[in-house]
Amino acid sequence: MGVVELKKIGIIGLKEKLERVLSLLQEEESFHIKDLKIKETKGELSRTFSPAYSPRKREIEETILLIDSGIRILNSLKEGGNLFEGLIPEKIIIPEKEMREIVEKFDFRKTCKELEDINLTLQKVKEEINSITQEMQSLKPFEKLSLPFNRLKGTESVAIKFIQIEEAKKELLKSLTLPETHIEKIGESDGTKFYALFYYIPLQSKIEERLKEEKIKEFSLPSSDILPKEKIGEIQRKLSSLVNKNNKLKEKAKEFLKEERNLKIVYDYYYFLLQKESAYEKSGESKDTFILEGWMPVEEYRKMGKWLRENLPQTIFVELPSNGEEIPIKLKNNAFFRPFEAITRLYSLPKYGEVDPSPLLSLFFAFFFGLCLTDAGYGILLILISLFLMKKLSVGKDMLKVIFISGVATIFWGTVTGGWFGININNLPHLFKKFIIFDPLKDLMTFFLLSLFLGISHILFGIGINFYEKLRRKEILEALGENFSWLMIIPGMIIYFLRQKLPSSLSSIGLYLMIGGGIISFLPLLKKGKNPLLGMIFIIGGFVWKSKDLLGNILSYSRLMALGLATSVIALVVNTLFGIAHSIPFVGILIGIVILIGGHLFNLAINTLGAFVHTSRLQFVEFFPYFYEGGGKEF
Repeated sequence: MGVVELKKIGIIGLKEKLERVLSLLQEEESFHIKDLKIKETKGELSRTFSPAYSPRKREIEETILLIDSGIRILNSLKEGGNLFEGLIPEKIIIPEKEMREIVEKFDFRKTCKELEDINLTLQKVKEEINSITQEMQSLKPFEKLSLPFNRLKGTESVAIKFIQIEEAKKELLKSLTLPETHIEKIGESDGTKFYALFYYIPLQSKIEERLKEEKIKEFSLPSSDILPKEKIGEIQRKLSSLVNKNNKLKEKAKEFLKEERNLKIVYDYYYFLLQKESAYEKSGESKDTFILEGWMPVEEYRKMGKWLRENLPQTIFVELPSNGEEIPIKLKNNAFFRPFEAITRLYSLPKYGEVDPSPLLSLFFAFFFGLCLTDAGYGILLILISLFLMKKLSVGKDMLKVIFISGVATIFWGTVTGGWFGININNLPHLFKKFIIFDPLKDLMTFFLLSLFLGISHILFGIGINFYEKLRRKEILEALGENFSWLMIIPGMIIYFLRQKLPSSLSSIGLYLMIGGGIISFLPLLKKGKNPLLGMIFIIGGFVWKSKDLLGNILSYSRLMALGLATSVIALVVNTLFGIAHSIPFVGILIGIVILIGGHLFNLAINTLGAFVHTSRLQFVEFFPYFYEGGGKEF
């Protein structure tokens, strides 16, 4: 079906019924509300209605922030978890009745307040732990010092400077050794030694000059009346107490983890309310009435109108002209094509009235993906992994279905190229050899030509779609001149260059197709109001430019061969390394198994990513520009 046909709808009714109407629309999920922006409009609408204001919206937003803070605190307390936790968000599905019961009975405000208090205390304890840990680290170098820091003082005639020198540069001490100086080591840490430099006060300027020349660093001692060792002991006891306090607070906070599900449910409930209030503010209101405008699928229009007439007879439900406005996009495809909507969304949704490329790219995407892997064994693994994840995860299933379908295509290409976990074709069972059409590692030219053939088919398909779309819009001359001409020229060129390998009866067809396509490309000149000379210049220039683009785009499909070869070669190398490791006495088999499993999993992971990225690129860069613009807004 592709892009769903929408109608612009206006709803006018009694103000007291607006809450019920909005609840129904939200429940049905079939109405895309338009912001009326009454302040910016002129005419009867702005004279009759004023912008609606929701007094509850701010309160709901604050509630959502409170619950979100509680959920974030709980997430920070989690340890470990399964492989996919956090990677893909959890999706909780419950009946509406259960949701309302939880919202009514669960005191989420109290829970969030207690979590916030615990979190603030935890932050203070953590800051204190960091502070005294730093203090202890600064004392560690002086742990063996046999007197308190406050005892290290100068006299009337002798001053002290505290310096630090790296072990590798201790010869610098010689420059400070004078008859009126004395140097005493007071500590050391990680290759750095700390000294007290005693000197006769009249030598101060000379000492400072030498310290500067030799780039010797000075430092200050902490103030303390007890031995550094005793001070470190005090800090360790305090640190132990703080760590215990921190652990107890965390354990207390973890008791709230059982409330995480309820917090998420309450969050969603208030998020739904916020959506409704936001929709309310997009409406207009007078003293007694309200007005809503929006978009609705055609198939829902009659059903909604009937419900409103039966339940809210005072409400008017009418179709409105769109007046060239941007219409939102709702996609609808069958079970096979629907997963590929995820690929379209990676690029952009179509504009309203534009073709949905999801079903059009589906088979090409799967085929290209499979050709990039060319290993039936990897295809089987992709199918098993995607099935497992679809069973375990509640979201992201569309993309997993794309991987599943692409895995099937990978099995096909692996079967016809003899790709089975990188096993040498000569060592495959006889049954597997029957299906092999070519060996990618030996028949490089076959692989290259296959990639180009698929690329040309892909591009011709894109041009054909554009041809059909222009015909549908009654742009006959443009469709023939800009699209159908290339549908003749490109096959004609292929037949012409292959004329020596084709029967003589076919060899001249290529030339006729190219000449015919070239003539047809000038048909847009027949359009009324066009300057023939200027039009001809544009057509010739466009022809040259498009030829260059076509050549570049077609050559881009050689990446299919490159990635397919990369997968095959790496798989072969992994098997070779397994054979080498296997020959090592005693531990060889164990090392070999690790290399075999780890190597193939790495190859599967890295080349699956490469296949997805480059296949997507071929759709977005080489295929879409021929017929697709995109830029639609989601319904």
